[in-house]
Amino acid sequence: MCAIGETALPPRPGVVRVGLIARMNSPVKNHSVFLRAAARLAPRFLSFEILFVGDGPLRPVLERMTKTLGLVDRVRFLGERQDIPVVLAAMDISVLPSLSESLSKTVLESRAAGKPVVAAHVGGMRN
Repeated sequence: MCAIGETALPPRPGVVRVGLIARMNSPVKNHSVFLRAAARLAPRFLSFEILFVGDGPLRPVLERMTKTLGLVDRVRFLGERQDIPVVLAAMDISVLPSLSESLSKTVLESRAAGKPVVAAHVGGMRN
């Protein structure tokens, strides 16, 4: 069950969902690199969807970047969520491209949910 303002994530057969769960309050989380990589992959992989989970002052910048890169139909901004296990269940791959990170709760939760994780080789991610 979802709280008010949250939406369910119904299955989308044949669509690979790649998600980034991180606050949008610092360029350190590197959302923009993830968007640029998605834009490069988009012409070759027609069936993927990006899920951004989190919120913050960088969200409008990322929304504009999504439009500029032509990814509006591929990116969903889910905002701040309290039902992370539900979101992870809907994802196929979890991504964390941070420039700096200690031991990421997102990576731990993703691995506990059995999701493959693509993370930058920084800080605690090396382990």
